Amino acid sequence: AMTAQGYQRGVYVSWSPKGGAGKTTLACNLAALLGVLCQRKTLLVDANMSGGHVWLHMGLQPRDNIYGLATLFRANGNRLQPRDLAGHVAPYGRDLDVLVGIARVEQAGSEELRGDQGTAFMNALVELARRQYDFVIVDLGASPNVAVHLAALQRADRVLLVVTPDRTALVDARNTVETLVTGLGFAREHFWLVVNMFTDESGLERKEIPTWMELVEMGLIPLDPGGS
Repeated sequence: AMTAQGYQRGVYVSWSPKGGAGKTTLACNLAALLGVLCQRKTLLVDANMSGGHVWLHMGLQPRDNIYGLATLFRANGNRLQPRDLAGHVAPYGRDLDVLVGIARVEQAGSEELRGDQGTAFMNALVELARRQYDFVIVDLGASPNVAVHLAALQRADRVLLVVTPDRTALVDARNTVETLVTGLGFAREHFWLVVNMFTDESGLERKEIPTWMELVEMGLIPLDPGGS
């Protein structure tokens, strides 16, 4: 759908302010679609500072991860070279590379990944990846208060906001977006709504969700009762 709409290249973040919405599944499927099926040079980044599971979804046993790259970035005086990134990704087929997430949650609180240093690293990573790949898909943890998460949200071309069709999840998502728009100057158009696990039994009309959220609906993924 993205290529059909003329989005030939770009950085797309898969994000939800609530756990369990399916953002990692969306990020992995989107990256596989672009990198494997469409054979576009794609990088999948696990930047979930609450502990990412992209490696699990993709069936990888990684040697290197985002923490190792952030450590190298800091050691090199906050410079990131193409070879640094190339040395830390795991290839998944010919056109898809995966930068695996932190191995242990405490790495998220390290000097390399928190505060201004985390912001500088994420900015450098996104800008380098943007030059090296057609598509960059970033899976993020829930909290926008984490420096790495916020930097990725700001640097992305679009944020795919994944929500489930229950009222509490929608209220949370709407409030969080409102805070980002009013408090941090995000444009509302920056967010594309993806409604996951939709079912008619949710009690919400499909059309009323984007209207109530005041966001463009990018996609709707029906609930698969037999799937996971």
